[in-house]
Amino acid sequence: MRLNNLPVAFKLWGVVLGSMASMLTLAVILTVLAEQRAIAINEKTLQADQRIATTMRWKALTELTVERIVVSAMSSEAPLVKEMSQLSSQGVAGVNDLQKQVEALAETEQEKAQLAKVGANRTVALAAVAKINQARESGDVVQAMDVAINQLRPSVAVYAKSQDELLQLQERMRNAMRDEATVQRQQSYWWLGAVSLLMVAVGLALAGLIVRSITRPLDRAVNLADTIASGDLTVDVHDDRKDELGHLLRSLNAMTHKLRTVVGEVRSGVESVSSAASQIATGNHDLSARTEQTAANLEETAASLEELTATVTQSADTSRQANQLAATAVQAAERGGAAGGAEHGADQQLQPQDQRHHWRDRRHCLPDQYLGAERCGGSGPCR
Repeated sequence: MRLNNLPVAFKLWGVVLGSMASMLTLAVILTVLAEQRAIAINEKTLQADQRIATTMRWKALTELTVERIVVSAMSSEAPLVKEMSQLSSQGVAGVNDLQKQVEALAETEQEKAQLAKVGANRTVALAAVAKINQARESGDVVQAMDVAINQLRPSVAVYAKSQDELLQLQERMRNAMRDEATVQRQQSYWWLGAVSLLMVAVGLALAGLIVRSITRPLDRAVNLADTIASGDLTVDVHDDRKDELGHLLRSLNAMTHKLRTVVGEVRSGVESVSSAASQIATGNHDLSARTEQTAANLEETAASLEELTATVTQSADTSRQANQLAATAVQAAERGGAAGGAEHGADQQLQPQDQRHHWRDRRHCLPDQYLGAERCGGSGPCR
């Protein structure tokens, strides 16, 4: 599985938990190894101490047995000689057992070679002991004393020296084991430090990879957001990673496409609005021209209305004058009728016809509104 396809939380927890688990595992492994080494070194040290202790007992019992043999060889008292002989026999048997134990515990070739040397020197000493026993059995005390002094003690001295050399060798081996244990412990510490540094380096490398896998898409997302903020919607981002950051980049890319579509739609709407505004401006210009024409027509109409008002006013004055003239004519007619009452009968048949001719001639002098008075049956204008 690719690192870019893992969720961010999984990667972060993986680094933290992986580092903790690695350090814990490393600590447990190194602790177990150190404990095993310590146990092994302690066992070797105990074995070395056991060999040293056995060798010291062997040497001490050898010296004690030799002294008993010397006492039995030089003493003239039979009970003491008998007691020393029994004790020396038991001592020789004990020395044999201890020698076998030391030989069984020997590990290195150097130690085995030293044991062989010790065994050879012991054989020489035992030969001197055998001569002492033969002299005592033959009753030759002087010879027994001579063998004890001149042969047994020098051979025992060489024997004891070889045992001391074996003991010193064992002590050097034990000290070497302790030094080796110290060196191994230091090596364990160095290995612990080296493996820890290696784990830290591996952890840093993994952390760098994870940080890079997180920061690089974040930088791309920030650059995309800055580009969109600057007004450039032509940028496209393609990423096939399956984590949250890949989803973020794809969402930002989809947002860019959506904003591009919305801006295109807004641009089309703005162009439509601009065209409509141009048409409205043209219509307003035409309307302004028609308004100016209408205003000019209204001014002409107002002038015509003023002339019509003056004409109507003049007509009204003329009508009043005609009305006064008509009223004067009616009064004159009434007075004329009263004065000519005597001639009324004679002229009765001629008067209506004459009056009709008279009024017909008068009507030509009156305005039209007073001509309608006759049609209305009155002397004034019709209402």
